[in-house]
Amino acid sequence: MSQQEISLRIKRWLIEESDIWRFDEIKDSTVIMNIVAKSNNRNINIIVDDLHDKVTLITSMNFSKQQKNSLSLLPSKEKNRFIPDLLMALYQLGLLARHSNSSKDKIEKFIMEKLIYFDGLTKDKFFD
Repeated sequence: MSQQEISLRIKRWLIEESDIWRFDEIKDSTVIMNIVAKSNNRNINIIVDDLHDKVTLITSMNFSKQQKNSLSLLPSKEKNRFIPDLLMALYQLGLLARHSNSSKDKIEKFIMEKLIYFDGLTKDKFFD
């Protein structure tokens, strides 16, 4: 299946689930499709490029001020263990993740990516 066919399939799925999902297309000449899908307070970028046979889904999780303060109060040993443990747990769920810091000790957010190759792309896997 071509990148264009996959893009149309994903748009159709989002329309079928329009009671939950809304989406906006982003004009981007470097990819076949770049969509921002929105549900509740979640935004997910959905990207299909012309070089690979995969769909890339990207989202981020911002920490609240209270969560950032709580993390900064952890003892160094626990703080140094928390981030790798969280990244590993996300990886075990099939998500590639990284974090963004405002300073050495202040984590602002986690950015997560999920890759779905065309040969394994189903509606269930896409929305999972």
